[in-house]
Amino acid sequence: MAGAPHALGELGDYPRQRSIYAVNIPGQSTRAAQKRLSFRSSEYSAWITEVMDALELPTAHVAGVSWGGAVALRLAIHNPGRISGLLLVVPGSIIRSPVLAGLLGVGLPILRYKVRPTQANLERGVRNLLTESDELWLPYIGDALRHWRVDFSAPPLVKESQVANLQAPTFVIAAEKDLSFPGGDLIRRAQELFPNFSGSHLLKDSRHCPSSTPEARARFAGIVDQALLSFDQNRKGTL
Repeated sequence: MAGAPHALGELGDYPRQRSIYAVNIPGQSTRAAQKRLSFRSSEYSAWITEVMDALELPTAHVAGVSWGGAVALRLAIHNPGRISGLLLVVPGSIIRSPVLAGLLGVGLPILRYKVRPTQANLERGVRNLLTESDELWLPYIGDALRHWRVDFSAPPLVKESQVANLQAPTFVIAAEKDLSFPGGDLIRRAQELFPNFSGSHLLKDSRHCPSSTPEARARFAGIVDQALLSFDQNRKGTL
């Protein structure tokens, strides 16, 4: 439900030493073309490749958050040579969401808000999504749920054989209390899945959407920076 402006806002504490391209995913951002691409084909990979070609980027460190992580994995499957490093943050497509926990903790509270959109129901609806309430995110999510057709379908899981040709280092950031993709299970599966798994970080006491306090954002920027620095070192070692 988010988009490029949100991504850039969350990276406000990131060191000003890289070019960062934040793109809106078709069909999953209010600022993008309202056309839903298929995970069952190479459409997402073709779209990212087209974006990279337009930006004249032969390769790049590719980052994906949640649904965006599942999208980034389509590039890893169909065009892995364009990725110099893969950073996945609470990504979809690696493990299945616990059905009962997700239904009771997220699905039903959100449905209740959509039926009766009060402030109290909105706060209940996102209680198990946001680590803490945020004055910018909370009203935005409420508007998106009410006025935009959000796709809540789960992307298909990635198989080991599909990413066997991915040589780029892969780093995963998971959240300990994520009802959608429990952090411990996510990291264990990622270690088995990726041929060049370079590391992980478990955000303690965090739900699917990490804390947005200035201190937490600064810590998150530091984690991202260390992951990308490790990608740079890997790239130098292969030249």
